[in-house]
Formats: sequence, structure tokens, C-alpha cells
Amino acid sequence: METKVNIMDLEVDIISIDYLILNCKGFLTNDSLNIIYLVSTKTIQETMNDEHYIECFQNADFVLPGEETVLSLHHVDTLQTQGMIVDYHFLYSMFESITEDEKTVFIVGRNENEIERYKQFNDKNYEHLKIVGSFTEKDLEKEEIVINEINSIAPDILIFAIDSPLQEKWIASNYLKLNAKLCISIGGVIEHILKDNKEIPTWIKKIKLETLYRRLFQSKKVHKIKEAYNFKKRMQYYKSKKENKIENTK
Repeated sequence: METKVNIMDLEVDIISIDYLILNCKGFLTNDSLNIIYLVSTKTIQETMNDEHYIECFQNADFVLPGEETVLSLHHVDTLQTQGMIVDYHFLYSMFESITEDEKTVFIVGRNENEIERYKQFNDKNYEHLKIVGSFTEKDLEKEEIVINEINSIAPDILIFAIDSPLQEKWIASNYLKLNAKLCISIGGVIEHILKDNKEIPTWIKKIKLETLYRRLFQSKKVHKIKEAYNFKKRMQYYKSKKENKIENTK
């Protein structure tokens, strides 16, 4: 099953994890840069404020839901049981699947702290993915230097983990100049990834309360329900506003 859903005029791909992994293995043998965007509710809300922003996604190979909330109007549980991608967790399986040989990774993050935390997460879980360079969001102001550095290394995977819409606009403006095989944009979900992989404090481990700690600090069920409700309301508002605009032009 491969399909698309329209969310506030942004076409989001609904595909299986297996299908994505198959495509990624092909991407990593290509000479041109392939692009995967993970979109969050924040990303989609940006499209409401900037009609030109949505054009940044046109050259993507896949635009995937980075949060379940993005699919609030769809049957997320059913999609999950069918092995479809509904949020960022597919990344873990995808990175694990890239095991034929060592791959190089270049990361662009919001700041040095987040870059270091991502490096720790990567090194702990994916020994076959070697981080060979990084830049911060602020460094992107020196566009030519950034492009030249990335191209001199020619990484297999380029990870962008910075704020929208800068992330998508920068990629859209420069992807034809970049010497890499696969670009993955995770800025909208980087906080989730780092939170998932936050080290449990030593004192919690000593008193054997790891399970309780995860339930208290990593449980997101109630938060997800509230987020989904609020996002549905925003989508309804967007739809109503668009319909009124069309009606007024008649």
C-alpha cells in the first residue's frame, strides 16, 4: 500500500517501513541526492503562514509523518498494524537496516549541545554509521563554506535537525549543490528522538525504578490526545478559511 494524504495542502506519503527501507538502500547507491522530510504539526502549521514554503517539499522523494498527531484525521492504529509509517520511530529500524557496510553521516543541528547528544545516540546504537562532520544552524549563514565542507567529505547520509522553515528552505535552495546520497530532515522530531534516548539517572537505576521513571517521564499518551484534538481544530479552521476564500473569489 502506497498512498498520499493531503494535510493543509501538504501531500504526505503513507508507505510501509519495508518499502521505505528498500528505497533507502537504492538511494545509497545513487549519484544524486535523494531527500526525505519528516513533518511535524509545527512544520505543517508553518505552511499555513507561508504559501511559498510548501513549494520546498516538491523535490522530496518522500514526505513522511514525523508525529502521529499529523495523521489525526486518519486511522493511525490501523495504519500501524499494517506496518505503515505513522511517526519518527521508523528511523530506528531504517538505520538498523543499513548494515551492508559502514556509511558516513554529516549532521547539521540547532546547536552544539544537540549535535553532541545526537552523536552519543548514534554511536551507542549504530556503530556502522560514522559521523564525519557537523555544522550548527548558525553556520548555515556561511553558505559557501558549509557546501564546500560537505562536498569535500561527500557523506552517504546528510541529516538536518534544525528548525522549520529554515531547514526546508535551505535544503530546497541548495540540494543540487550537495555531494551526498541521502538527506534526511528530522528537525521537527529531533527533540522526541533525544528524549527517547535520554540516559536514565544512575540513582534511579540503583533503586531499580527504571520502569516507573519511563512511565512518568516518557509517557506521551495524554499529551498525544490533547495534541491531536488541537491539531484537528486547526485543520478544520484551515479548511473553513480556504473554503471561504474560494467562495469570495466567485
